[in-house]
Amino acid sequence: MDARRSPRNIFKLNRAVFISRRVQTAGVFRNGSRTAGAQPSNGVNSLERRDIQFACTVPVAMRNAVECLFFFNPRQPQVIEQIRTVVESTGVPSVIQRDRRIWIGVPSDGMQCLFACDSDGKPVGVILYSRPAAELLVICHIAVDSEYALACSEGSGLAAILVNKVAEIARSIKGVTRIQLPYRRGSFLGVSGSGR
Repeated sequence: MDARRSPRNIFKLNRAVFISRRVQTAGVFRNGSRTAGAQPSNGVNSLERRDIQFACTVPVAMRNAVECLFFFNPRQPQVIEQIRTVVESTGVPSVIQRDRRIWIGVPSDGMQCLFACDSDGKPVGVILYSRPAAELLVICHIAVDSEYALACSEGSGLAAILVNKVAEIARSIKGVTRIQLPYRRGSFLGVSGSGR
């Protein structure tokens, strides 16, 4: 592996690439989630009042939002060692483009991506997962915009909702019985009713 692309250096490399793109574009992001000049939210942080859509890809125009959300998430330092461990085993995720759509993945891995987008189509959450064994889905990475990480009245923030979406997917795949949770060694969810 090229030393510049090692797991320890990839976050620095991605940050340098992102900063150079950010300077070249008009839609400069501030605080990792809002465009410059945008007004702060009116304090409505409950997910029940927000229209969340789920998609495997987003328009290429959302590239800056995707990069801010995934590569420069303010909560990333809390799990940086676990992220490095996942990167060492699965490879370095990157933004992949086909036609006018993008997603995050590891090209050599077959990793799947699921975005949670707000009513404007802006990605506010993303989860990456793979199926390394017939009975197992592994959630490799998860990132959520800090405004959407807050708990809603049902007690689950967007991260939990994304994990539940992967559980729904797992139930539709024949043979999957477990989901490994991200950044926690040995944490699994059981999947009931899989393979309908």
